[in-house]
Amino acid sequence: MARKYMTPRTMTVSGVLSMTTRVGAVTLHGPPGTGKTSLLQLLHEAARRMTGIFSDVIYVNMHAGDLKSALSAALLTVGGLFAPTTTGSKMPLLLLANGAQKLYGKESKFWTGIRRLHSGEQLGVRVILASEYISMPSPSSGDWEPESDLLQWNEECTVGLDSSRVGLHFPRAEYGELLRSFRREKWVDALSDGELSSAVYNLTAGQAGLVTGILDHTNEQLLPGEPFAEDMFDKVL
Repeated sequence: MARKYMTPRTMTVSGVLSMTTRVGAVTLHGPPGTGKTSLLQLLHEAARRMTGIFSDVIYVNMHAGDLKSALSAALLTVGGLFAPTTTGSKMPLLLLANGAQKLYGKESKFWTGIRRLHSGEQLGVRVILASEYISMPSPSSGDWEPESDLLQWNEECTVGLDSSRVGLHFPRAEYGELLRSFRREKWVDALSDGELSSAVYNLTAGQAGLVTGILDHTNEQLLPGEPFAEDMFDKVL
């Protein structure tokens, strides 16, 4: 069930879409439960509302159903959009793919297209991926190392937990927006104390998955109108 309390993450969504326009392909990466899917869904919704930027917006979930069918359906639509475009060509299509780690080591034509985007080629598609990692075990050593055969990831084209600019974590403004939404939706006084809300933010480093997890658990513990006392905060954590 979708949460009724939320933040549209306007600053982060705008930042990721700007990155995508600039570098062609961006990857959201982090362990399960860090907010990748939620952010990708917000990006999907925001991109569909935009006018004059993308010709179409496609969302593919690699976690659901048959992987090959999911990718094939997307690429049939994308078609030849990895072909170069010329000045004045129609707007690019935006492809968002969740669970992209399932494609590592496969679909070389797809990754070649991503690499061409990163090299600065103007192609007919832009891509935002969500993946649990941007490295994989080396066949020779078994150590985790960048998937250099595919891409050279850097901060210009990745959004992670430790990104210094746009990241999976909530900026303070988005965190405050989420708390206000939670209080309005649940009619509770949870985390209205500035010192307590700051403590939660600092404790979680603003990580979206941890913050929403605390709010979800708080929702299960609190009755409407009940104040969020410190002993209850200890119980939630």
